[in-house]
Amino acid sequence: MSTLGNVLIVEDEAGPALALKMILKPYYEVYSAQRGEDALEILKTTPIDVITLDLRMPGLCGMPLLTKIKEHDPDIEVVVITGYGSLETAVESINLKVFAYVAKPFDVLEILETTKRALHKRRNLQRLRSIKEEFFANLTHEFRTPLSAIMGYSSILLEDQANQLTDEQRHALDRIRMNSHELLACVEGIFFLAALEAGEVPVTAWTFDAQHVLESLAKKHAPAFAEKGVALELGELGHLPIRTDEEKVVRLLDTLVLNALKFTESGSVRVDATLLGDGSLELHVRDTGIGMRPNEVSEVLEGFKQGDPTARKRFRGIGLGLRLVTRLLASISGDLEVESTLGSGSEFVIRIPPLEVATPGVGAESEQPNPNVAPVLAAESPA
Repeated sequence: MSTLGNVLIVEDEAGPALALKMILKPYYEVYSAQRGEDALEILKTTPIDVITLDLRMPGLCGMPLLTKIKEHDPDIEVVVITGYGSLETAVESINLKVFAYVAKPFDVLEILETTKRALHKRRNLQRLRSIKEEFFANLTHEFRTPLSAIMGYSSILLEDQANQLTDEQRHALDRIRMNSHELLACVEGIFFLAALEAGEVPVTAWTFDAQHVLESLAKKHAPAFAEKGVALELGELGHLPIRTDEEKVVRLLDTLVLNALKFTESGSVRVDATLLGDGSLELHVRDTGIGMRPNEVSEVLEGFKQGDPTARKRFRGIGLGLRLVTRLLASISGDLEVESTLGSGSEFVIRIPPLEVATPGVGAESEQPNPNVAPVLAAESPA
């Protein structure tokens, strides 16, 4: 990649395209595309920093093309250069965070200055992201090290000094160990979510039977449900073959089930699953918990907030769980619907399509499942 930056010119008119190349070529590595489809193909293989975009072209163009560019990389700076501008397209461009909106015919100095400022903004964003990643890496270490020591020493005391501890001391050590585990799960959940949102968690797909995943889930969480006196019900299941990322399916189901348990004080949590006609896996998680008001559902799914303002006083947590679920589903092209009534519980409906081929840039497929499925993260948002 050029140290000065990579610029992609998306323009179907020969005159303006040639002019832009002549203006920018002395200063940047320049690529060009005459159609929106060609531009998207270049983005798959080349790290583009700035795009100059004509809104009217054959095929994919305008706002749909701009939307796809931002979906590919929201930090790419786009300079719209068009002779067919309107108030509507200008407003839409602002909403899609276009860097600048330039009318044809354009001025040479304006194009150079605009491109320079756009690249400067792009570099600053990349630098900030690098600083953030380094910060998170250091923070992870600083949290895990003392927590590991706390959990380790409390376990040693409970095991080696059991006969010399009073009931009160034993209870205190149990509380220390339990709360340390909860804090570590919360910390790791935050860092995993940050990596997931940054696109740093690869998607690895293989074919597996979701029936086994659900049966293992019920067995694993049976003690926690029994301790709270809430029933965990599993619907009648047949074979549920699906080709997707098993680890992510396990994580999102665990998060939803634990979330439902957390906010259900009595009654039950029920999980049902079926295969749809197109091969997608549909999962239903229903609970008889505290529920949410209709206007609270979207806020809770966004994360870091609990629906019921009084819930934080009754239930510990930072509202991480459902945000994690939505991000996991996005990574495997799944979708989520939520129906909830305050005081009467909630139902979460998940649909996961089969992943036939690996998505370029986000991971590779494997024919064999990963034997080391990552540990489950604590759920934090109300269901």
